[in-house]
Amino acid sequence: METSVYLHVYWNKLYKNKDMVGFSQYDMKHSQKYDNLDNKTIYLLNANRPIVKNGKWDAGMCHKICNLDFLIKSYNSHFDKKYTMKELENKPLSLWQTNIYPVATYEKLCGWLEKLVDEIYPWSNQPPYQTHFGSIGGYTERALSIFNAFEIHEGTSYSNLNIQNGVGSEVKEHYNHKSFLNNYSQDVHTKYVNNITGILNSDNLYFKSQCYLDNICYSCERNISQSYLILNSNIYNNKIVGRDIKADNARLFIYNNQVFIMLTCRSPYPNQQWCIAITLFTKWNPIFLQIKNMKHNLFEKNWSPFVKNNKLFIVYNYDPLIIINYDFNDKGLCNVVFKQNDVILPFDISNKHLRGGSNLLHYKNNYYIGTAHSRVHTEKTVFYYTHIILLDTEKWKLVYVSKPVMYNYSNNNNKFLNTYNTILVDSGSMWGPKKHIHQWSGCIYENNNKYFITVNIRENVTLLYEIQFKNILDLKDDSLKEIGYWDNLTRIYSSK
Repeated sequence: METSVYLHVYWNKLYKNKDMVGFSQYDMKHSQKYDNLDNKTIYLLNANRPIVKNGKWDAGMCHKICNLDFLIKSYNSHFDKKYTMKELENKPLSLWQTNIYPVATYEKLCGWLEKLVDEIYPWSNQPPYQTHFGSIGGYTERALSIFNAFEIHEGTSYSNLNIQNGVGSEVKEHYNHKSFLNNYSQDVHTKYVNNITGILNSDNLYFKSQCYLDNICYSCERNISQSYLILNSNIYNNKIVGRDIKADNARLFIYNNQVFIMLTCRSPYPNQQWCIAITLFTKWNPIFLQIKNMKHNLFEKNWSPFVKNNKLFIVYNYDPLIIINYDFNDKGLCNVVFKQNDVILPFDISNKHLRGGSNLLHYKNNYYIGTAHSRVHTEKTVFYYTHIILLDTEKWKLVYVSKPVMYNYSNNNNKFLNTYNTILVDSGSMWGPKKHIHQWSGCIYENNNKYFITVNIRENVTLLYEIQFKNILDLKDDSLKEIGYWDNLTRIYSSK
Protein backbone atom coordinates (compact mmCIF):
# COMPACT_ATOMS: atom_id res chain seq x y z
CA MET A 1 0.00 0.00 0.00
CA GLU A 2 1.60 3.34 0.98
CA THR A 3 4.87 1.52 1.69
CA SER A 4 5.13 0.62 -1.99
CA VAL A 5 5.07 4.34 -2.82
CA TYR A 6 7.69 5.21 -0.21
CA LEU A 7 10.06 2.64 -1.72
CA HIS A 8 9.17 3.33 -5.35
CA VAL A 9 10.20 6.95 -4.92
CA TYR A 10 13.32 5.90 -3.02
CA TRP A 11 14.51 3.20 -5.42
CA ASN A 12 13.90 5.35 -8.49
CA LYS A 13 15.53 8.45 -6.91
CA LEU A 14 12.48 10.59 -7.66
CA TYR A 15 13.30 12.80 -4.68
CA LYS A 16 16.70 13.90 -6.00
CA ASN A 17 17.33 17.67 -6.16
CA LYS A 18 14.52 18.19 -3.63
CA ASP A 19 14.74 19.46 -0.06
CA MET A 20 11.73 17.58 1.29
CA VAL A 21 9.69 14.55 0.30
CA GLY A 22 6.19 13.79 1.56
CA PHE A 23 3.42 11.21 1.30
CA SER A 24 -0.27 11.23 2.09
CA GLN A 25 -2.97 8.61 2.13
CA TYR A 26 -5.84 9.00 -0.33
CA ASP A 27 -8.63 9.90 2.11
CA MET A 28 -7.11 13.10 3.49
CA LYS A 29 -8.39 16.70 3.49
CA HIS A 30 -5.46 19.12 3.46
CA SER A 31 -5.97 22.53 5.10
CA GLN A 32 -2.64 24.16 4.31
CA LYS A 33 -0.08 24.61 1.54
CA TYR A 34 3.34 23.10 2.04
CA ASP A 35 5.61 26.02 1.29
CA ASN A 36 8.20 27.61 3.56
CA LEU A 37 8.95 24.26 5.20
CA ASP A 38 11.93 23.89 7.50
CA ASN A 39 14.22 21.28 5.90
CA LYS A 40 15.39 20.12 9.33
CA THR A 41 11.91 19.30 10.64
CA ILE A 42 9.72 16.21 10.30
CA TYR A 43 6.10 17.08 9.54
CA LEU A 44 3.77 14.34 10.72
CA LEU A 45 0.07 13.60 11.10
CA ASN A 46 -0.27 13.47 14.88
CA ALA A 47 -2.94 11.33 16.55
CA ASN A 48 -2.60 13.80 19.47
CA ARG A 49 -1.71 11.19 22.02
CA PRO A 50 1.61 9.58 23.03
CA ILE A 51 2.84 6.45 21.32
CA VAL A 52 3.77 5.07 24.78
CA LYS A 53 2.43 6.30 28.11
CA ASN A 54 3.30 4.90 31.50
CA GLY A 55 5.14 2.06 29.84
CA LYS A 56 2.13 0.96 27.77
CA TRP A 57 1.52 1.14 24.03
CA ASP A 58 -1.29 3.36 22.82
CA ALA A 59 -4.22 1.36 21.46
CA GLY A 60 -3.57 2.87 18.03
CA MET A 61 -0.35 0.84 17.82
CA CYS A 62 -2.44 -2.37 17.83
CA HIS A 63 0.12 -4.13 19.99
CA LYS A 64 -2.12 -7.18 20.45
CA ILE A 65 -2.16 -8.00 16.75
CA CYS A 66 1.15 -6.46 15.62
CA ASN A 67 4.53 -7.71 16.84
CA LEU A 68 5.94 -4.33 17.86
CA ASP A 69 8.85 -5.93 19.69
CA PHE A 70 10.05 -7.28 16.35
CA LEU A 71 9.87 -3.80 14.80
CA ILE A 72 12.03 -2.34 17.57
CA LYS A 73 14.45 -5.26 17.30
CA SER A 74 14.75 -4.73 13.56
CA TYR A 75 15.27 -1.00 14.03
CA ASN A 76 18.02 -1.58 16.60
CA SER A 77 19.73 -4.14 14.40
CA HIS A 78 19.76 -1.85 11.37
CA PHE A 79 20.81 1.34 13.16
CA ASP A 80 23.00 -0.33 15.82
CA LYS A 81 20.90 0.97 18.72
CA LYS A 82 19.62 -0.47 21.98
CA TYR A 83 16.32 1.34 22.25
CA THR A 84 13.28 0.05 24.12
CA MET A 85 9.79 1.33 24.81
CA LYS A 86 11.29 3.70 27.41
CA GLU A 87 12.72 5.94 24.71
CA LEU A 88 9.23 6.21 23.19
CA GLU A 89 7.56 7.43 26.39
CA ASN A 90 5.35 10.48 25.70
CA LYS A 91 6.59 10.81 22.13
CA PRO A 92 3.90 11.74 19.58
CA LEU A 93 1.94 8.94 17.93
CA SER A 94 1.94 9.47 14.17
CA LEU A 95 -0.19 7.15 12.05
CA TRP A 96 -1.55 6.92 8.50
CA GLN A 97 1.96 6.99 6.93
CA THR A 98 1.33 10.67 6.14
CA ASN A 99 4.59 12.52 6.66
CA ILE A 100 6.93 15.08 5.10
CA TYR A 101 10.62 14.37 5.65
CA PRO A 102 13.89 16.17 5.04
CA VAL A 103 15.57 14.20 2.25
CA ALA A 104 18.35 12.90 4.50
CA THR A 105 15.79 11.61 7.03
CA TYR A 106 13.76 10.01 4.25
CA GLU A 107 16.81 8.18 2.91
CA LYS A 108 17.58 6.99 6.44
CA LEU A 109 14.03 5.67 6.84
CA CYS A 110 13.93 3.86 3.51
CA GLY A 111 17.33 2.23 4.10
CA TRP A 112 15.62 0.41 6.96
CA LEU A 113 12.19 0.08 5.37
CA GLU A 114 13.42 -1.81 2.28
CA LYS A 115 14.92 -4.46 4.56
CA LEU A 116 12.00 -4.56 6.97
CA VAL A 117 9.45 -5.44 4.28
CA ASP A 118 11.36 -8.63 3.55
CA GLU A 119 11.85 -9.41 7.24
CA ILE A 120 8.15 -9.32 8.10
CA TYR A 121 6.87 -11.31 5.10
CA PRO A 122 5.16 -13.72 5.15
CA TRP A 123 4.77 -14.31 8.89
CA SER A 124 3.14 -10.95 9.61
CA ASN A 125 0.26 -11.98 7.35
CA GLN A 126 -0.27 -15.40 8.95
CA PRO A 127 -1.95 -16.59 12.18
CA PRO A 128 -1.83 -15.63 15.01
CA TYR A 129 -1.60 -12.24 13.32
CA GLN A 130 -4.06 -10.69 10.88
CA THR A 131 -4.50 -12.32 7.49
CA HIS A 132 -6.73 -9.91 5.55
CA PHE A 133 -5.58 -7.91 2.54
CA GLY A 134 -3.63 -4.84 3.64
CA SER A 135 -2.69 -6.20 7.06
CA ILE A 136 1.03 -6.06 6.24
CA GLY A 137 0.55 -2.33 5.69
CA GLY A 138 -0.47 -2.14 9.33
CA TYR A 139 3.02 -3.29 10.29
CA THR A 140 4.84 -0.80 8.10
CA GLU A 141 2.50 1.98 9.25
CA ARG A 142 3.55 1.33 12.84
CA ALA A 143 7.18 0.96 11.83
CA LEU A 144 7.04 4.52 10.51
CA SER A 145 5.45 5.63 13.80
CA ILE A 146 8.31 4.06 15.74
CA PHE A 147 10.92 5.55 13.39
CA ASN A 148 9.43 9.05 13.77
CA ALA A 149 9.34 8.74 17.56
CA PHE A 150 12.98 7.58 17.75
CA GLU A 151 14.02 10.46 15.46
CA ILE A 152 12.31 12.89 17.82
CA HIS A 153 14.00 11.16 20.76
CA GLU A 154 17.35 11.79 19.09
CA GLY A 155 16.61 15.51 18.84
CA THR A 156 14.94 16.04 15.48
CA SER A 157 12.28 18.74 15.64
CA TYR A 158 8.76 17.97 14.44
CA SER A 159 5.61 19.82 13.47
CA ASN A 160 2.02 18.64 13.21
CA LEU A 161 0.31 18.58 9.83
CA ASN A 162 -3.14 20.18 9.56
CA ILE A 163 -4.91 17.29 7.87
CA GLN A 164 -8.25 15.63 8.47
CA ASN A 165 -8.14 11.92 7.71
CA GLY A 166 -10.92 9.61 6.57
CA VAL A 167 -12.64 12.21 4.39
CA GLY A 168 -14.64 10.81 1.49
CA SER A 169 -13.13 7.38 1.87
CA GLU A 170 -14.81 4.36 0.36
CA VAL A 171 -15.68 1.27 2.35
CA LYS A 172 -12.43 -0.58 3.03
CA GLU A 173 -13.66 -4.02 2.11
CA HIS A 174 -10.34 -5.71 2.86
CA TYR A 175 -10.99 -5.10 6.58
CA ASN A 176 -14.05 -7.35 6.32
CA HIS A 177 -12.70 -10.80 7.11
CA LYS A 178 -15.80 -12.39 5.55
CA SER A 179 -15.39 -10.54 2.26
CA PHE A 180 -14.84 -12.65 -0.86
CA LEU A 181 -11.75 -10.48 -1.43
CA ASN A 182 -9.92 -12.15 1.44
CA ASN A 183 -10.40 -15.63 -0.02
CA TYR A 184 -8.00 -14.88 -2.88
CA SER A 185 -4.29 -15.55 -2.60
CA GLN A 186 -2.18 -12.70 -1.25
CA ASP A 187 1.04 -14.48 -2.17
CA VAL A 188 0.50 -14.59 -5.93
CA HIS A 189 0.30 -11.39 -7.92
CA THR A 190 -0.96 -11.00 -11.48
CA LYS A 191 -0.73 -8.17 -14.00
CA TYR A 192 -2.99 -8.07 -17.03
CA VAL A 193 -1.08 -8.03 -20.33
CA ASN A 194 -3.52 -8.62 -23.16
CA ASN A 195 -6.54 -10.46 -24.52
CA ILE A 196 -4.89 -13.07 -26.75
CA THR A 197 -8.00 -14.88 -27.98
CA GLY A 198 -7.64 -15.65 -31.69
CA ILE A 199 -9.35 -13.56 -34.33
CA LEU A 200 -10.87 -16.38 -36.41
CA ASN A 201 -14.53 -16.38 -35.41
CA SER A 202 -13.42 -15.43 -31.92
CA ASP A 203 -16.67 -16.45 -30.21
CA ASN A 204 -15.66 -20.05 -30.88
CA LEU A 205 -11.98 -19.81 -29.92
CA TYR A 206 -10.48 -20.10 -26.46
CA PHE A 207 -8.13 -22.21 -24.32
CA LYS A 208 -4.99 -20.79 -25.81
CA SER A 209 -1.57 -22.01 -24.72
CA GLN A 210 1.66 -20.38 -25.77
CA CYS A 211 5.37 -20.39 -25.05
CA TYR A 212 8.59 -18.87 -26.33
CA LEU A 213 11.61 -20.65 -27.77
CA ASP A 214 14.52 -18.68 -29.26
CA ASN A 215 12.38 -15.51 -29.07
CA ILE A 216 9.67 -17.11 -31.24
CA CYS A 217 6.14 -17.31 -29.89
CA TYR A 218 4.37 -20.65 -30.39
CA SER A 219 0.64 -20.78 -29.72
CA CYS A 220 -2.07 -23.40 -29.85
CA GLU A 221 -5.76 -22.54 -29.53
CA ARG A 222 -8.93 -24.60 -29.45
CA ASN A 223 -12.01 -24.12 -31.58
CA ILE A 224 -14.77 -25.09 -29.19
CA SER A 225 -17.58 -25.61 -31.70
CA GLN A 226 -15.71 -28.03 -33.96
CA SER A 227 -12.98 -29.33 -31.62
CA TYR A 228 -9.78 -28.69 -33.48
CA LEU A 229 -6.56 -26.79 -32.75
CA ILE A 230 -5.11 -23.75 -34.49
CA LEU A 231 -1.31 -23.53 -34.48
CA ASN A 232 0.60 -20.28 -34.89
CA SER A 233 4.31 -19.45 -35.01
CA ASN A 234 6.75 -18.15 -37.61
CA ILE A 235 6.48 -21.66 -39.10
CA TYR A 236 2.69 -21.91 -39.18
CA ASN A 237 -0.01 -19.32 -39.61
CA ASN A 238 -3.46 -20.51 -38.53
CA LYS A 239 -2.68 -24.15 -39.26
CA ILE A 240 -5.68 -26.30 -38.36
CA VAL A 241 -4.97 -29.75 -36.87
CA GLY A 242 -6.79 -32.46 -34.96
CA ARG A 243 -10.26 -32.40 -36.47
CA ASP A 244 -10.30 -36.17 -36.80
CA ILE A 245 -9.53 -36.79 -33.13
CA LYS A 246 -11.49 -33.81 -31.69
CA ALA A 247 -8.34 -32.23 -30.25
CA ASP A 248 -8.94 -30.26 -27.08
CA ASN A 249 -7.25 -28.49 -24.12
CA ALA A 250 -3.69 -28.35 -25.47
CA ARG A 251 -0.68 -27.53 -23.31
CA LEU A 252 2.69 -26.53 -24.75
CA PHE A 253 6.04 -27.42 -23.22
CA ILE A 254 9.67 -27.43 -24.33
CA TYR A 255 11.74 -30.61 -24.44
CA ASN A 256 15.17 -31.03 -26.07
CA ASN A 257 14.90 -27.50 -27.44
CA GLN A 258 11.70 -28.35 -29.30
CA VAL A 259 8.09 -27.34 -28.63
CA PHE A 260 5.65 -30.18 -27.93
CA ILE A 261 1.87 -30.26 -27.60
CA MET A 262 0.08 -32.37 -24.99
CA LEU A 263 -3.67 -32.52 -25.59
CA THR A 264 -6.91 -34.29 -24.80
CA CYS A 265 -8.54 -36.16 -27.69
CA ARG A 266 -10.80 -39.05 -28.69
CA SER A 267 -9.19 -42.33 -27.66
CA PRO A 268 -8.31 -45.13 -30.10
CA TYR A 269 -8.21 -47.60 -27.21
CA PRO A 270 -11.12 -49.95 -26.37
CA ASN A 271 -13.25 -49.07 -23.35
CA GLN A 272 -12.00 -45.49 -23.31
CA GLN A 273 -13.63 -42.33 -24.69
CA TRP A 274 -10.93 -39.71 -24.18
CA CYS A 275 -7.18 -39.95 -23.71
CA ILE A 276 -4.04 -37.83 -23.71
CA ALA A 277 -1.86 -37.49 -26.81
CA ILE A 278 1.49 -35.87 -27.51
CA THR A 279 3.04 -34.48 -30.68
CA LEU A 280 5.77 -32.19 -31.92
CA PHE A 281 4.50 -28.70 -32.67
CA THR A 282 6.37 -28.65 -35.98
CA LYS A 283 5.20 -32.10 -37.08
CA TRP A 284 1.64 -33.11 -36.33
CA ASN A 285 1.83 -36.80 -35.45
CA PRO A 286 -0.08 -37.45 -32.23
CA ILE A 287 0.91 -40.48 -30.17
CA PHE A 288 -1.84 -41.67 -27.83
CA LEU A 289 -0.58 -42.22 -24.27
CA GLN A 290 -1.50 -44.94 -21.84
CA ILE A 291 -0.09 -46.06 -18.51
CA LYS A 292 1.70 -49.38 -18.67
CA ASN A 293 -0.09 -52.27 -16.95
CA MET A 294 -3.07 -50.07 -16.00
CA LYS A 295 -6.66 -50.61 -17.07
CA HIS A 296 -7.93 -47.63 -19.05
CA ASN A 297 -9.95 -44.96 -17.34
CA LEU A 298 -12.98 -44.04 -19.40
CA PHE A 299 -11.86 -40.44 -19.52
CA GLU A 300 -8.31 -39.07 -19.14
CA LYS A 301 -7.73 -35.35 -18.74
CA ASN A 302 -5.64 -32.72 -16.93
CA TRP A 303 -2.19 -34.28 -17.21
CA SER A 304 0.54 -31.76 -16.36
CA PRO A 305 3.90 -32.23 -18.15
CA PHE A 306 7.32 -31.06 -16.97
CA VAL A 307 10.94 -31.76 -17.90
CA LYS A 308 13.62 -32.70 -15.39
CA ASN A 309 17.11 -34.04 -16.13
CA ASN A 310 16.19 -34.20 -19.80
CA LYS A 311 13.28 -36.55 -19.06
CA LEU A 312 9.59 -35.93 -19.55
CA PHE A 313 7.52 -36.39 -16.41
CA ILE A 314 3.80 -35.89 -16.02
CA VAL A 315 1.71 -35.18 -12.94
CA TYR A 316 -1.10 -37.65 -13.48
CA ASN A 317 -2.88 -36.56 -10.29
CA TYR A 318 -2.04 -34.16 -7.46
CA ASP A 319 -3.83 -35.72 -4.48
CA PRO A 320 -2.99 -38.53 -4.16
CA LEU A 321 0.19 -37.53 -5.98
CA ILE A 322 0.93 -39.75 -8.97
CA ILE A 323 3.91 -39.10 -11.26
CA ILE A 324 4.45 -40.88 -14.57
CA ASN A 325 7.24 -40.78 -17.15
CA TYR A 326 7.09 -41.01 -20.94
CA ASP A 327 10.26 -41.82 -22.90
CA PHE A 328 8.75 -41.05 -26.33
CA ASN A 329 8.32 -44.68 -27.36
CA ASP A 330 6.10 -45.25 -30.39
CA LYS A 331 3.49 -47.17 -28.41
CA GLY A 332 2.83 -44.25 -26.05
CA LEU A 333 3.48 -46.35 -22.95
CA CYS A 334 4.12 -44.39 -19.74
CA ASN A 335 5.71 -45.77 -16.59
CA VAL A 336 4.57 -44.96 -13.08
CA VAL A 337 7.40 -43.21 -11.21
CA PHE A 338 5.67 -42.45 -7.93
CA LYS A 339 2.36 -43.34 -6.26
CA GLN A 340 1.52 -41.72 -2.94
CA ASN A 341 0.87 -44.39 -0.34
CA ASP A 342 1.17 -46.93 -3.17
CA VAL A 343 -2.39 -46.11 -4.25
CA ILE A 344 -4.04 -48.67 -6.55
CA LEU A 345 -4.52 -47.62 -10.17
CA PRO A 346 -6.81 -46.83 -11.83
CA PHE A 347 -8.95 -44.92 -9.36
CA ASP A 348 -12.00 -42.70 -9.70
CA ILE A 349 -11.02 -39.05 -10.15
CA SER A 350 -14.54 -37.77 -10.88
CA ASN A 351 -14.98 -36.33 -7.39
CA LYS A 352 -11.53 -34.75 -7.07
CA HIS A 353 -11.55 -30.99 -6.43
CA LEU A 354 -7.87 -30.36 -7.20
CA ARG A 355 -7.23 -30.92 -10.90
CA GLY A 356 -4.18 -30.74 -13.09
CA GLY A 357 -3.72 -27.51 -14.98
CA SER A 358 -0.78 -26.11 -16.84
CA ASN A 359 2.63 -27.52 -17.56
CA LEU A 360 5.20 -27.10 -14.77
CA LEU A 361 8.46 -25.13 -14.89
CA HIS A 362 11.65 -25.55 -12.92
CA TYR A 363 11.59 -22.86 -10.24
CA LYS A 364 14.44 -23.21 -7.74
CA ASN A 365 16.53 -26.15 -6.57
CA ASN A 366 14.32 -29.26 -6.76
CA TYR A 367 11.07 -27.31 -6.86
CA TYR A 368 8.77 -27.01 -9.87
CA ILE A 369 5.94 -24.51 -10.13
CA GLY A 370 2.76 -24.51 -12.16
CA THR A 371 -0.99 -24.08 -12.00
CA ALA A 372 -3.76 -26.44 -11.07
CA HIS A 373 -7.46 -25.72 -11.06
CA SER A 374 -10.24 -26.42 -8.63
CA ARG A 375 -13.56 -27.88 -9.64
CA VAL A 376 -16.29 -27.40 -7.09
CA HIS A 377 -19.96 -27.92 -7.93
CA THR A 378 -22.79 -26.75 -5.70
CA GLU A 379 -26.52 -26.56 -6.33
CA LYS A 380 -26.29 -22.98 -7.60
CA THR A 381 -22.68 -22.53 -8.57
CA VAL A 382 -19.92 -24.15 -10.58
CA PHE A 383 -16.42 -23.00 -9.63
CA TYR A 384 -13.22 -23.37 -11.62
CA TYR A 385 -10.38 -21.36 -10.07
CA THR A 386 -6.64 -21.19 -10.71
CA HIS A 387 -4.26 -22.31 -7.96
CA ILE A 388 -0.47 -22.06 -7.95
CA ILE A 389 1.19 -25.31 -6.89
CA LEU A 390 4.74 -26.07 -5.79
CA LEU A 391 6.05 -29.60 -6.33
CA ASP A 392 9.12 -31.04 -4.62
CA THR A 393 10.57 -33.33 -7.28
CA GLU A 394 13.22 -34.80 -4.99
CA LYS A 395 10.84 -36.12 -2.33
CA TRP A 396 7.86 -36.24 -4.72
CA LYS A 397 5.65 -34.13 -2.50
CA LEU A 398 3.10 -31.44 -3.14
CA VAL A 399 4.21 -28.75 -0.68
CA TYR A 400 2.08 -25.73 -1.55
CA VAL A 401 -1.33 -24.98 -3.04
CA SER A 402 -2.41 -21.34 -3.15
CA LYS A 403 -5.81 -19.88 -2.56
CA PRO A 404 -7.54 -18.91 -5.82
CA VAL A 405 -5.48 -16.49 -7.89
CA MET A 406 -6.95 -13.01 -8.33
CA TYR A 407 -7.09 -11.53 -11.83
CA ASN A 408 -7.62 -7.82 -12.25
CA TYR A 409 -9.30 -6.64 -15.42
CA SER A 410 -10.46 -3.07 -16.03
CA ASN A 411 -11.54 -3.24 -19.68
CA ASN A 412 -15.27 -3.85 -19.41
CA ASN A 413 -16.15 -3.85 -23.10
CA ASN A 414 -16.02 -7.63 -23.47
CA LYS A 415 -19.43 -9.31 -23.31
CA PHE A 416 -17.92 -12.51 -21.91
CA LEU A 417 -16.18 -10.88 -18.95
CA ASN A 418 -17.55 -9.40 -15.76
CA THR A 419 -15.74 -7.60 -12.97
CA TYR A 420 -16.39 -6.51 -9.43
CA ASN A 421 -14.22 -3.55 -8.43
CA THR A 422 -11.87 -4.53 -11.31
CA ILE A 423 -11.62 -8.12 -10.02
CA LEU A 424 -12.52 -10.65 -12.70
CA VAL A 425 -15.35 -12.73 -11.27
CA ASP A 426 -17.30 -14.43 -14.07
CA SER A 427 -18.96 -13.92 -17.45
CA GLY A 428 -22.54 -13.51 -16.32
CA SER A 429 -24.41 -11.65 -13.63
CA MET A 430 -22.51 -11.90 -10.36
CA TRP A 431 -25.73 -11.89 -8.39
CA GLY A 432 -27.77 -14.06 -10.76
CA PRO A 433 -29.56 -17.24 -9.68
CA LYS A 434 -26.77 -19.44 -11.02
CA LYS A 435 -23.14 -18.34 -11.23
CA HIS A 436 -20.53 -20.04 -13.36
CA ILE A 437 -17.05 -18.97 -12.39
CA HIS A 438 -14.56 -20.59 -14.74
CA GLN A 439 -10.97 -19.37 -14.50
CA TRP A 440 -8.14 -21.78 -15.19
CA SER A 441 -4.74 -21.63 -16.75
CA GLY A 442 -3.76 -23.25 -20.02
CA CYS A 443 -0.02 -22.79 -19.69
CA ILE A 444 2.79 -21.14 -17.78
CA TYR A 445 6.01 -20.01 -19.42
CA GLU A 446 9.07 -17.85 -18.81
CA ASN A 447 10.18 -15.10 -21.15
CA ASN A 448 12.83 -12.44 -20.52
CA ASN A 449 13.10 -13.51 -16.87
CA LYS A 450 9.38 -13.02 -16.27
CA TYR A 451 6.65 -15.59 -15.77
CA PHE A 452 3.40 -15.52 -17.74
CA ILE A 453 0.21 -17.57 -17.71
CA THR A 454 -2.67 -17.83 -20.12
CA VAL A 455 -6.02 -17.74 -18.34
CA ASN A 456 -9.12 -19.24 -19.90
CA ILE A 457 -12.40 -17.63 -18.90
CA ARG A 458 -15.41 -19.88 -19.37
CA GLU A 459 -15.24 -21.19 -22.92
CA ASN A 460 -14.93 -17.83 -24.60
CA VAL A 461 -11.81 -15.83 -23.81
CA THR A 462 -8.11 -16.34 -23.15
CA LEU A 463 -6.24 -13.58 -21.31
CA LEU A 464 -2.48 -13.27 -20.81
CA TYR A 465 -1.15 -12.27 -17.39
CA GLU A 466 2.31 -11.71 -15.97
CA ILE A 467 2.52 -13.55 -12.67
CA GLN A 468 4.82 -13.16 -9.68
CA PHE A 469 5.41 -15.41 -6.69
CA LYS A 470 8.70 -14.15 -5.32
CA ASN A 471 8.38 -15.53 -1.79
CA ILE A 472 6.54 -18.75 -2.56
CA LEU A 473 9.25 -20.97 -1.06
CA ASP A 474 8.66 -19.29 2.31
CA LEU A 475 5.16 -20.73 2.29
CA LYS A 476 5.89 -24.36 1.45
CA ASP A 477 4.73 -27.01 3.90
CA ASP A 478 7.02 -30.04 4.15
CA SER A 479 4.97 -31.81 6.80
CA LEU A 480 3.52 -35.24 6.06
CA LYS A 481 0.03 -34.96 4.60
CA GLU A 482 -2.60 -37.66 4.40
CA ILE A 483 -4.26 -38.37 1.07
CA GLY A 484 -7.07 -35.88 0.59
CA TYR A 485 -5.52 -32.99 2.53
CA TRP A 486 -4.71 -30.77 -0.47
CA ASP A 487 -7.86 -31.80 -2.31
CA ASN A 488 -10.06 -30.86 0.61
CA LEU A 489 -8.16 -27.61 1.21
CA THR A 490 -8.77 -26.63 -2.41
CA ARG A 491 -12.48 -27.32 -1.99
CA ILE A 492 -12.57 -25.11 1.10
CA TYR A 493 -10.66 -22.30 -0.62
CA SER A 494 -12.92 -22.30 -3.67
CA SER A 495 -16.21 -22.77 -1.83
CA LYS A 496 -15.52 -19.63 0.16
